Amino acid sequence: MTLFLQSNLFSWSNTMHVFLRSVIRAAVCIVVALASDEATGMEQKTVTLKTDLEVEQLSVFGKIQVYGGSTNHDINLKTDFIGNIYQGRVLIENNGKQTVLLDKLTSSCGCTLAQPSSPEILPGETQNLLIQVAKKSIGVFKEKIDIQLAGRVHQLRISGELLPQISSSDEVVFAKNGSSEIDLQLHDDRIKPEQLSFAIAGEIASVESSRYLGHGDPCIRLTLKRVDVARFTDRIVVVPQLKTESGAFDLVPITLNTRFVGMVRVVPSTVFVRPGIPVRIFLFGDVEAIVSESKTHEGFARLSAVRLEKDSAVDEGKDARVLVDPIKNGVALTVDGDPNKLFDSDGIISATCAGVDLRFRVRILRKEEEE
Repeated sequence: MTLFLQSNLFSWSNTMHVFLRSVIRAAVCIVVALASDEATGMEQKTVTLKTDLEVEQLSVFGKIQVYGGSTNHDINLKTDFIGNIYQGRVLIENNGKQTVLLDKLTSSCGCTLAQPSSPEILPGETQNLLIQVAKKSIGVFKEKIDIQLAGRVHQLRISGELLPQISSSDEVVFAKNGSSEIDLQLHDDRIKPEQLSFAIAGEIASVESSRYLGHGDPCIRLTLKRVDVARFTDRIVVVPQLKTESGAFDLVPITLNTRFVGMVRVVPSTVFVRPGIPVRIFLFGDVEAIVSESKTHEGFARLSAVRLEKDSAVDEGKDARVLVDPIKNGVALTVDGDPNKLFDSDGIISATCAGVDLRFRVRILRKEEEE
């Protein structure tokens, strides 16, 4: 869809909606202010159209006759990319003998706006009703505008779908040396690869390089490097930035699942052990080896053994059978056996499970503490 605000084509970093302040018929002046109920407190920006020709070049979404005809009108805006703004017009024809006022308009959302080129429609005249939809969420949308004309209510039912400009279905896998590569698919052919740069939100990793991989299936490969080697998360956010003549704009962030080879974290970091109650440990991170090397049994995967060793004492370690229960984004380990025999004092425990090393703190709760 052709947009008539070229300077606003990629201004999705503000994630603000635009509404039309006024239109003067002789020299149409449409003032677009970036503000709405979905963008409270955001900075305002204005763009001005100067000629009738710019309005006449807008796509015609449909036509309404004041007297007669259907009162419900479906407008399918089809597919576009998030950050772009749908703009067009609906022709309203006064097929009666009296002047009609076009001043009662209501919309289902602050992102969907309508503004007539004039509040009056003379007999036999056709006016432009300017329509704008500025959604900020990816996916299918449905909005409506109610128009009251000569005692009747006409409804515009507007639908469409917004897609991301850049996406990726891959998982970011950081090797033990802290490096990773990820491929991003470029969907919007109006964006040139040389206009793009990328950053990682937070301080988990940095973008070492990016390169374009071809024209058939537009793809950009990023090389990432871990910055904080002592910390890892389940997800990472890639922020694309588009550089244009009018400035640089952030595109829709891309959230990706992450895995750090050979690294897991224990939640909580301190495991409280109570007499007679099984010890349950939650693991997040690179848990695939633990699950894949286990055999499924009655909804659980069972491991042969986990070796537990205390850092504070020299011993040969203790073997314990565990139940491995895959949960969302992680694994729950239930250590089988008497906790008092496995953990005889508070301390730091080192465990090896399917070749993955993990550490956690154990605190023994005595009966007097529980009471």
